[in-house]
Amino acid sequence: EGRSAVILGAAGRDNMGQVMARTFAREGARVMVAGRNEAALRAIATEVGGRYATCDITKKADVEALATAAVAAFGNVDVAVNCTGWGLMAKLLETTEEQLDQLSALQFKGPYFFLQAFVGRMAQSGGGAVIQVSSATVHALLNNHAAYIGTKAAGEALVRCFANEFGAAGV
Repeated sequence: EGRSAVILGAAGRDNMGQVMARTFAREGARVMVAGRNEAALRAIATEVGGRYATCDITKKADVEALATAAVAAFGNVDVAVNCTGWGLMAKLLETTEEQLDQLSALQFKGPYFFLQAFVGRMAQSGGGAVIQVSSATVHALLNNHAAYIGTKAAGEALVRCFANEFGAAGV
């Protein structure tokens, strides 16, 4: 009740981000949804009585703009959720450099930018919570998932590093 939440990855129809937006709104949070599909974002923002912003997590400037817009709209951000991802299933020896670059940008560089943009702002405003959605597959050995599992596991390591550095600041 009365908290603010930003959910990045809420443009897919009835995806996890949209479910989270509905849940946060139902519990009384002020919600901003973000992603790449403006029409879908506008629809879910209207549905939950929230705001939206377009954002490509692989672009640092987009993520910084999202954090700036959220702080301008809400005064601060209490919860920031990143549930972007791409479930690439490709054989280890057949994964292309282009696929690996795309997946690394989406599931490693993007989360790094997301944490940089929100954690510092939260620490300065007295704390907050960042939720980085990962996958149970990081704890499994599955064929045709090496790039996906590797980049999701790297995202989990990032969260631990940021938590170590900013936990004392309430983030």
